[in-house]
Amino acid sequence: MDQLKHINDTLGWSTGNAVFVGAARRLLECLGSESFLAYFGSGKFLCLVHYSHSPDEVAVVAQRVLSATSTPFVFESEEVIPTASIGIALFPANSRDDNELIQKADAALCDAKKSGGDGVRFYAGSMTWKAAEHIRVTK
Repeated sequence: MDQLKHINDTLGWSTGNAVFVGAARRLLECLGSESFLAYFGSGKFLCLVHYSHSPDEVAVVAQRVLSATSTPFVFESEEVIPTASIGIALFPANSRDDNELIQKADAALCDAKKSGGDGVRFYAGSMTWKAAEHIRVTK
């Protein structure tokens, strides 16, 4: 969820929570029965999506997620149009280790947010290098 903090700050926590819960419901509807969804903290969801043929299938699911999350919510005459950023890492292409796979998906998510949000990024090796460089520079 790209603007969850802004929604909380401007419309209140109850509206922010309602948007978050509504987005979670929409995610569950569009992900399918072979997927797993969990709250990952800081306005993030972790989705594990099974694909059998190609990464293109994952891209199609990601576009469905973006469409579902950008549908407006209406709360007490306030229309809220949330957006989402999606970071994708693929097993086994990007890693066979679950923790490393999550870190790489998070790096892709950060890249999507830095590009203005409301988009999808697949993990690329340069993303890890950029994250490590950022940590080194800010120390």
